[in-house]
Amino acid sequence: MPTLSNLNIELGREFTEVEDAHSSHVAIVGSDIVDNLLGPGDPLGKEIRVDGSPYTVIGVGERQGKTLGQSMDNWVAVPLTAFLQSHGSHSTLGGEVMDAVSDELRTIMRIRRHLAPNAIDTFTIDTSATFQNLLGKILNSFGAVVAAIAGISLVIGGIVIMNIMLVSVTERTREIGLMKALGARRRDILAQFLMESLVLTFLAGLVGVIVSIVTTYLVPPMPLYSALYKTANHDGDIILRASAGIMLASFVILTLVGIVSGLLPAIRAAKMDPVVALRHE
Repeated sequence: MPTLSNLNIELGREFTEVEDAHSSHVAIVGSDIVDNLLGPGDPLGKEIRVDGSPYTVIGVGERQGKTLGQSMDNWVAVPLTAFLQSHGSHSTLGGEVMDAVSDELRTIMRIRRHLAPNAIDTFTIDTSATFQNLLGKILNSFGAVVAAIAGISLVIGGIVIMNIMLVSVTERTREIGLMKALGARRRDILAQFLMESLVLTFLAGLVGVIVSIVTTYLVPPMPLYSALYKTANHDGDIILRASAGIMLASFVILTLVGIVSGLLPAIRAAKMDPVVALRHE
């Protein structure tokens, strides 16, 4: 646990290879366990129970404090072999087992704090589900912010493309008049300017995709989850990689933006009177 989570041992020691090989019932705990359960005095050598099994405390992790209001010191680490021996390779401390442990811990804490039966809890019990729910809320909020920023960017980009196409129509008025004089139909002019608008949006999207791919490859592995980019390596870190599905969706959206942005300039060009257009200076 300490080496995997980059935690330093403040008191005591880490697990040894012998303890791991023999599934020894030893544990390293966070400072919250010491403060709330073990009480005053030297915590090393004291016994705690993890899912009903006794474990001897051999180390205390360095105090980490709180992150987003959640304590990072409320944890117990045991050798993996000891956990597998007790629960099997396909079991976890979730579901009914975790609920039972939480209820037992709640009873102990209420007794230690001398709370009356009808009094509310003056403490909180955090489990892995608590942090998963917190992470889910953070990701949902982050996703909403990103979606809002993306929507605003699309609107601004569409307005910019529309202005570019309007300027293009104005500068090419004589060209449009000449095309109509030579037999070009309204739909031909409309299709030409819509295609030019689509080319502009696709070029912008292509640049964005290239920048995204290059950026994700430059970002080093980190313990980060992203709804858009997610690939885990063997060390458990998260490597950012561009998603093919997201890139495909972006080009579909760009197509719609290109059509909407170029529609007004294309209609304006298609409706031009060829005689008036040829006289334009």
